[in-house]
Amino acid sequence: MARQAALTRDEPISISCILDEATLRRVVGGPDIMRGQLQHLLDVTGEQDHVAMTGEHDHVAIQVLPFEAGAHAAVDGPFQVLHFPAGPPVAVVETKMTSLYLEEDGDVDRYVSALDTLRTKALDRRATRRFIEQLIKDCYT
Repeated sequence: MARQAALTRDEPISISCILDEATLRRVVGGPDIMRGQLQHLLDVTGEQDHVAMTGEHDHVAIQVLPFEAGAHAAVDGPFQVLHFPAGPPVAVVETKMTSLYLEEDGDVDRYVSALDTLRTKALDRRATRRFIEQLIKDCYT
């Protein structure tokens, strides 16, 4: 709940996330839980026209990487690139046992480049919303 609150506080954090289609299709917790989780993604990203007019949710961006994208830069597993108000970015690579924090410029640059590649292969924000809306209709209504 504290992490969710960070998205709605007076000065919210910005988050840009690329989710593999498998993440959205793998049922965890049953149909009601899945429908609620998918709806929450739609809620936090807001309607695109509403975002354009109010800027209310422009700090949250979600893109879906569809199966059609094929092999991709994150096929080895999840990673994050964290940017801070002060100091250089940090790449965080998640494994089953731990998270690896990379701070060397060359290492971070490789993950920034991978993230850029993923963004180009992923659905844009509007297409992502349509994808999630259709997934809810097809699987959870």
